[in-house]
Amino acid sequence: MKKLLLTSLFIASAFLVNAQMRNVKLQSEITTLEPMKGIVFWPDLISDHPELNGSISLEFSYCLPCKVVTGKVGDKLQYDWSSFETFLDDVASRGHQAIVRFRYEYPGNDGKITGAPYCTCNQAGATAVPLYIKNGSYGYGPEYYKTVKGDGLTYYADWTNDELKWFTKQFYTDFAAKYDNDPRIAFVQVGFGHWSEYHIYDDNGLPSGWKGKYFPSDAYQTEFLKHVANQFKNTPWSVSIDAADDSYCPITTDESLMALNFGLFDDSFMHSEHDLAQGDGWNETEWIAMGTDRWESAPGGGEISYYTDDDQHNFLNPDGMYGVTWEQAAKKYHMTYVIGNNALEGSYASAARLKQAGNHAGYSFQITKYQVSSTDAVVTVKNNGVAPIYHDAYVTVKGVRSTTSLKGLIPDESRECTVTGLTIGSNEAPTLTITSDKLLAGVTIPYAANLDGTGLSAPTISLSASSVTVKPNTEVTVTATASSENGAVTSVKFKKNGTEVAAVTSAPYTYTFTPTEVGTYKITAIVTDEATLQTESSVLAIECKEGPAEDFETLESNAVTGSTGEKLNTGNFRDLGDILIEGNIWNLTQTRLGDGASYNHTESGSKSLRIGAKNTGIAITPLLKGKQTVTFYARLYNTNKAGSLSVYSSADNYTSPVKTQSFSASHDWALITVELNSSSDVKLKIVNTTTSSGTDYSVLLDDFSFALSTGAATAVNDNANVKLIEQRGSKLYFGGENFEVVIYSAATQKVASTSENVFDLAALPAGVYVVRYVGDNGSAVQKVVR
Repeated sequence: MKKLLLTSLFIASAFLVNAQMRNVKLQSEITTLEPMKGIVFWPDLISDHPELNGSISLEFSYCLPCKVVTGKVGDKLQYDWSSFETFLDDVASRGHQAIVRFRYEYPGNDGKITGAPYCTCNQAGATAVPLYIKNGSYGYGPEYYKTVKGDGLTYYADWTNDELKWFTKQFYTDFAAKYDNDPRIAFVQVGFGHWSEYHIYDDNGLPSGWKGKYFPSDAYQTEFLKHVANQFKNTPWSVSIDAADDSYCPITTDESLMALNFGLFDDSFMHSEHDLAQGDGWNETEWIAMGTDRWESAPGGGEISYYTDDDQHNFLNPDGMYGVTWEQAAKKYHMTYVIGNNALEGSYASAARLKQAGNHAGYSFQITKYQVSSTDAVVTVKNNGVAPIYHDAYVTVKGVRSTTSLKGLIPDESRECTVTGLTIGSNEAPTLTITSDKLLAGVTIPYAANLDGTGLSAPTISLSASSVTVKPNTEVTVTATASSENGAVTSVKFKKNGTEVAAVTSAPYTYTFTPTEVGTYKITAIVTDEATLQTESSVLAIECKEGPAEDFETLESNAVTGSTGEKLNTGNFRDLGDILIEGNIWNLTQTRLGDGASYNHTESGSKSLRIGAKNTGIAITPLLKGKQTVTFYARLYNTNKAGSLSVYSSADNYTSPVKTQSFSASHDWALITVELNSSSDVKLKIVNTTTSSGTDYSVLLDDFSFALSTGAATAVNDNANVKLIEQRGSKLYFGGENFEVVIYSAATQKVASTSENVFDLAALPAGVYVVRYVGDNGSAVQKVVR
């Protein structure tokens, strides 16, 4: 009875406390750029353009160890920080914070040091190793030098020298002890090689034995990186994504290094082949190799590419560059900042555009609930940005901070913060700010809020479309699903590319339009409810592009054979250009039939061949053995023309057809069955032998092949050369022992993992994937196609 009474008292007390809480009206917009994020300039540039001060929050500079280290007495380094202090004060005078990177090597005349008495001055490409080491009795040097193609004369630090190794670690110990808590510094970047970016190569190559001589050894780098991680407690530190190359750095082959909380910077962001979908994709591969979830606890940053002048000039183009907008790239890589120092030489870097682009980087806070009692405040903060904030920041009410930090709050997630020990009047709306010890004096973090004091929740809205990929002049219907807890939805207003195009006041909430030009149509919608609260939807992108003359949906529904009337499974088609696939039997993405499946011939217009794979009930894969039956659907797709299709085999050097299929009319599917029996590998080639207007028409689709093998596929175990061994059809074969393989999509999302020697991609959607392999004897990162 006593226990029941206590429980009842507790419940009653809790109810009383909750009943005393009231909702506070709070209206706020983010009209300025939030601190510690956005587009970054060098100090000399922004000092010449004070009108842009409000459009950036960060400034970047290389820094020189030799400029601040004057010597050594006993085991203590001697410093003169005055030049560094001047730099930090200059940046702070504009209301900005610094990103600093200490370097040793800087190629060419741009790397010439002047006016620094403890450095090697007036020498192109001189290292920033302090003179006390170079001129002392430490056995340092002479330094190796070379002329780097495209950059000029470059000297390299002597990494055989024990004093340099000791100094480098001690320097970061002393630097962190002095500046880790300094609000003038937002981020620190570390590294080795040219510009401390983990590369010293050029087209002329490197001398043998360079590792450990002109670049730190793996052993020293391991020691150094772990040391740095222990020094910085409050300032996030980052390394170049080029450290993913294990010929330079051991990070990706060492789990203990991968576990360190370092961020990443990319020195050639948004170049023409940055992403896997754009071409080589080496940058994206490096981001993936370094860990696709690293951004959740450490910043992503970098510099817009200088591969061409246009990269820096045009990256702020709202329509994008190389098919990608800054906003899309920032979201995909969760970028907090990027150096765009030459953007002003282009035509897009207005003050408004720079601030807009900066707002699309990093974190962005919204207050979604604000309740107070006479002594407490409860505040819910949502992150609407693309990355967390990487410094401690606190909800602060009437000057009193919550004990809950907003650091690490993931995009689209919320965190409740409680502030206690307050004195709040019955009708008071206490001042709410977001503060941080890592901000300059007097600076707070802006936030958005649209709270009317009633505690009502904003309405919800999401968009879908009849199709998100269409051909020109194809009708698209966009449907909004909208609801509100506050009563009825009063209107849904649709926008196309930012312009209002329709207003609907009753369900169903739809907007229909017909794209006429190739491109991307960005659709959003704003819902308003009876309480006049509004919510804007996320962007729904409708891609309009040229494609086959007949919709894939139509092909799917009409996909029947000419003879048996058997219909393909309409639920499992995949749109792969000019290929229709049923099920997961054939891996046809590598055949690239879409590259050659439409042909011009005489005056009759266009013909194309369409192929659909069919599961015949046995495990047919591109890797076949012995006697097999290859079965697939095909159709001629031309304008009211009949014709025939012949299948040839490499077993007889494609001399005679092993199967010929006649078509009585176009648009009919035919089931083609080919019997194969060979003791060696066999490839099939398909020839369209249609005759049109008296002209023979013959096209060899030599990309379409099926491999026939005499033996079962076996995994290769090669511990001396650990790698992704081979891709055969949809199967990946790995060698080595005690390994793990992680497979990522091109969107850098982890989709699968295995520790087996064989992995079948068949269960994954068609596309490009990145395979990251880590085993006892090494690691590899390789791009594969499904």
